Amino acid sequence: PITTASWWNVTPYLIVIVSAMMGINVLVVLTMGIISCIAIALCGLADASLIDMCGYMGGGIKDMSDLIIVTLLAAGLLGVISHNGGVKYIIQVLTHRINSCRGAQAVVATLVSLVNLCTANNTIA
Repeated sequence: PITTASWWNVTPYLIVIVSAMMGINVLVVLTMGIISCIAIALCGLADASLIDMCGYMGGGIKDMSDLIIVTLLAAGLLGVISHNGGVKYIIQVLTHRINSCRGAQAVVATLVSLVNLCTANNTIA
């Protein structure tokens, strides 16, 4: 059965979903969600204390550490490639082969396919 306390536990999710659909900045929306969770816990409407909340946040950060490291490494690698002219070279090669509207569509389709392939590979890994 759904109780009053369990409805309060859904409130942060509703705040985040509605705020995101209104087009509010992502960081603001996530901060609102975190603050609403803490407020519900401190008011005694949830089965968590402030210490528990800090533990949950620490666990979330720990679980995301691998993703953070991979993202930083990828950003650093792209920075090195950009600094050495790799991105300009790729753009030059791709634009050199475009002779028609159909060719431009093929290049865009190829780039989108490669990005989707890399994203799917990263998600599976």
